Amino acid sequence: MPTLVHGAHTFHLGYCMNVHATEEVGQVHEALEKFAAPLRETLCPGEDMGIGLRLSGPAVNRLWFNRND
Repeated sequence: MPTLVHGAHTFHLGYCMNVHATEEVGQVHEALEKFAAPLRETLCPGEDMGIGLRLSGPAVNRLWFNRND
């Protein structure tokens, strides 16, 4: 996970996807591949990185009701 050290403090860095407006689940996936994945490979290749997702109401409903329980 990428970190930033400032004095005695260490901060874990992440990326928030709310700057990439998406309405459909497929668009979220495309935005992750286009923006978040290259950023992760630049900042911390092969490591985990926190991602904040912005999901529209229809996307949440589609994910919730189409899940496999």
